[in-house]
Amino acid sequence: MTLVTLNIGLYLLSTLFLLCALCKKGQNWCLQLSFVTLIAGILSQGTLLSYQIAQGDFEQVSAIEALSVAVFIMLLIIIPYVRRHLNTAIGLTFFATIVQALSLFHTNEVSFSTPSPWLSAHILTSIVAYAILLMASIQALLVYLRDRALKQKKSITHKLPPIMRMELLLFRLLLIGFIVLTISLLTSFAFFDQWFSPHFIHKTVLTGLAWILYGGILFAHHYYGLRGKAATKFILLTAIILLLGITGTRLIQEYMFAEPL
Repeated sequence: MTLVTLNIGLYLLSTLFLLCALCKKGQNWCLQLSFVTLIAGILSQGTLLSYQIAQGDFEQVSAIEALSVAVFIMLLIIIPYVRRHLNTAIGLTFFATIVQALSLFHTNEVSFSTPSPWLSAHILTSIVAYAILLMASIQALLVYLRDRALKQKKSITHKLPPIMRMELLLFRLLLIGFIVLTISLLTSFAFFDQWFSPHFIHKTVLTGLAWILYGGILFAHHYYGLRGKAATKFILLTAIILLLGITGTRLIQEYMFAEPL
């Protein structure tokens, strides 16, 4: 509880310092302080995760805890890009603050066991893929807002990096996330017999559809120059489909296949 509260404070401070740097008010010292608080928050959250691993708490993992791990991975990825992509860093640190705050109140837990290394690999790669693709979705939203504001004379989004630079990071994240998601799907072949069971068929269909759409977006970008608002809309729609495929499992199990009392 203490570490979670500390994480909330550190990520919130990092967000405020990054906003200060974005507005060019004391930019240098604000940026330095944002790095210090961000790294301190990551170390604090890493300590908490290490403690949970040492306690063997992975047979009872809540959706918020899984999301917290995903946020931790996203923050590790963004560190080298903070200076050139303040907007993305602000979105992630603020999102991390919200997730840490929600973790103080979560009660529902999702049980899973890892009887084979293939299932462990599938769970790990799924969380990593979700983290990177969620990060790409946040970047896509920022690109959409930046593109939309190009014709406006006064807009806060004009403080964001050039749209070409933002799109470059967006499609790099999308490509990396797509590769990790592909690995995740390949590891799931170890339990192919469960793909179309009543409890998991929706996850199989939605995750497979998201994989096809992500691949189609990357193909269209590379060969047909898909970019701008059109690309971001497709990316955000696909992210929603993937989110439903990943997080919908618990709801389906609880409410549609619950045994009567």
